[in-house]
Amino acid sequence: MTDPAPRQPAPSEHRHTQHAHSENTPHRARPVALTIAVLTLAHAALISTLLLMFAWPALTSDPHDVPVGIVGPQQIVDPVVQRIDAQREGTLAFTTFDSPADAEQAIANREIYGAIVLGEQPEALVASAASPAVAQLLTDLTRTIVDASAAQAGIPVVAVTVTDVVAFTDVDPRGAAFSSLALPLVIGGISLAALAVLRLRSGRARAALVATGSMTTGLALGTIMTVGLGVLPASVVLISLAIAAILAALGYSLVGAHALFGMAGFGTLAALLFLLGNPLNGVALPPEFYAGSWGTVGQLMPVGAGFDLLRTLSFFEGASTTGAWTVLLVWAGVGATALVLGSVIRRARSARTAAEVTA
Repeated sequence: MTDPAPRQPAPSEHRHTQHAHSENTPHRARPVALTIAVLTLAHAALISTLLLMFAWPALTSDPHDVPVGIVGPQQIVDPVVQRIDAQREGTLAFTTFDSPADAEQAIANREIYGAIVLGEQPEALVASAASPAVAQLLTDLTRTIVDASAAQAGIPVVAVTVTDVVAFTDVDPRGAAFSSLALPLVIGGISLAALAVLRLRSGRARAALVATGSMTTGLALGTIMTVGLGVLPASVVLISLAIAAILAALGYSLVGAHALFGMAGFGTLAALLFLLGNPLNGVALPPEFYAGSWGTVGQLMPVGAGFDLLRTLSFFEGASTTGAWTVLLVWAGVGATALVLGSVIRRARSARTAAEVTA
């Protein structure tokens, strides 16, 4: 009997053996290790940047030109204002009012954050709904002024009355629930735009999704914040429209950036809106507390303008909302225009490519 011929490995076995061998070679291991190292460092840098961007406003808080009022006899008011200006140069911008009622009206119109009333019955008029930080600042300052005046005159200290002219609701006395709306709004706008560009191809369909998504989500969140939780004491229709405008400003600007610059444009703008727009939204701190002009920058972004609008609609009926509505409409309008322009450019390129193929 003859021995059977040795079995020849199948071509697939050769490929498998070669593939397994190549994965275990140092040449292959080095790129994988390098990729892991790069991704690890990139992740650490991203999260560190995120932490710094959110912590930075609080650490660099520097109140400047905070508009407040002061009421009282001129012979008392003038020296107090001069002393405060000397001690806290540029921190407060005082406006003198003839009566506490006039100061309260200015607070209701969002012309000032609060007022100091001096005289026989010292009082701190604050608006915690405008800014808890400024309300605390004015309360402490009024007590300091009264204590210093009493010590200087050698008389007993008079108790300071604190009146919250415009307060948050009883269910949310510190505005914590109101502030918690910021992150869902940013994520909502970005995710809505992401769904549009990843799941739909035509510009018209993307525009329709952003519009319907903004209105539907706006109605849902508006109902929760007004009827459901009772956090915002305003019309559910107005609050829903405001939230829808915020989401539309975010969504249209992002799909517009994608239409012109692709995913690079989308990612860059999304990072800008999240890393700058969220920490500078003016919810925890008023714009006057941010260093330099960053407070103004925050109010020119969708979330900053949006929260200013929600605050005014909910607590300050006499104040103007024109500026906030304008900012949101500009962001949405520019984004929608960019979306249309990008669609036109894409169709022109497709037509040119088709003409070249058939030529």
